[in-house]
Amino acid sequence: MTLLGRIGLKRLALVVLLPLAAFALQSIFWPAIRPFAWFLFFPAVFFSSWIGGLSGGVIATLISTALAWWAFIPQEYSFALEDPVSLASIGLFLGMGFLFGYTQERITKANLRTAEALAVARSANEQLQDANEKIEAANRELEAFSYSVSHDLRAPLRAMDGFSKILLERYAEALAPEGQRYLGIVRDSSREMGVMVDELLNFSRLGRQELERRPVAPADIARAALGELTADGPGRHLEVRIDELPACKADPGLLKLVFVNLLGNALKFSRDRDPAIIEVTARDGEGAGDGPVYLVRDNGVGFDMRYADKLFGVFQRLHPAEEFEGTGVGLAIVARIVERHGGRIWAESAPGAGATFLFTLGGTT
Repeated sequence: MTLLGRIGLKRLALVVLLPLAAFALQSIFWPAIRPFAWFLFFPAVFFSSWIGGLSGGVIATLISTALAWWAFIPQEYSFALEDPVSLASIGLFLGMGFLFGYTQERITKANLRTAEALAVARSANEQLQDANEKIEAANRELEAFSYSVSHDLRAPLRAMDGFSKILLERYAEALAPEGQRYLGIVRDSSREMGVMVDELLNFSRLGRQELERRPVAPADIARAALGELTADGPGRHLEVRIDELPACKADPGLLKLVFVNLLGNALKFSRDRDPAIIEVTARDGEGAGDGPVYLVRDNGVGFDMRYADKLFGVFQRLHPAEEFEGTGVGLAIVARIVERHGGRIWAESAPGAGATFLFTLGGTT
């Protein structure tokens, strides 16, 4: 690249004019500033370096050196160098001029890199804003879809259940026992489908619900969840132990939903045990950012660990619906809540040996 291409015509003109202006001013004020031969040339070289970088600094340094040598060293207008100190001062000035230019060149390049980085950051920020806007639009569409599903599916389900009920009440005598049984199946299936629709909508809303983290006592929340689950249930021989669990920062409503689902499963899958034993405990986390690990353990039917990867999927079931009721959404809801808190959830079990569900909340103690 040519010198003119590196600096530009306007900047090159300024680089040349600054030493000439310094020479003119110093010639005027020379009687007052004598014997400081470089007095006004230093700022000229500095500003030339600032304008033209290394090339501008070198040009201004060479012009300033020639002018100072000719006019002010020695103090007569002569090219003779009778004092070695004058030679040293020329060398020092040349070195400082080159240093000014080199430093300014580095600063200019650093500024250019910074400007490029800022441009990339602005572009990334614009892309992120665009992505956020698309996500918000998708959420609005999903909300509209959820409302449509809720409204459009519930109406025919209610109609199926309602008309089946009317048939059973008004025309039961005209129906054979087998027909009455079929209508009962229709009613049970429509109600089950309604519950599944509600569960699916609740699951979809979890991803958009705002987290309200605050210090909570998990043991108190677990006891409240257990109280709700056993308030209206038939008398059972239960042995429940809820330890004093480490405090954490979590959304209390969502954490209660976690315990409701986990304790509900523990009660459901241990109902054939006498006694049914349920424990809610905690232990130290294995990773640095895990925080405490909370455990919900039961002595129920358990499950085969070969199918553990299906546990937290929507509508995934490891036991037949004829044996244990449910929609297969509860554990998916638990997993979604735990993940939104920055934690993880897993399970340990064996057929006939009960199950233990373990989860963390991302070290938010």
